[in-house]
Amino acid sequence: MDKLSDPGERGPGGRRFVFWLPGALMVLAGLWLAMRGAQLISLGGSWYYLIAGAGLVVAGVLNILRKPVAMLVMALVTLGTVAWAFWEAGANY
Repeated sequence: MDKLSDPGERGPGGRRFVFWLPGALMVLAGLWLAMRGAQLISLGGSWYYLIAGAGLVVAGVLNILRKPVAMLVMALVTLGTVAWAFWEAGANY
């Protein structure tokens, strides 16, 4: 693909930051969530945070690599979060 037809490559330095920055933020948030989740597991708590953190890391890396499947992974993390929230608290806000 030539540089003129790829919108991620235009301009000085390209526009890769459009993919890289949100992906990097997802990776950092996912690592923090997974580390805190591991700590919670060691105290006998929920596995949700470790699993969700790992999902965020995977989605962030895929986003940095500009893979469309990153949206699917993020959707699965989001659906898992909604399911976990209902399991923990039910429909009682």
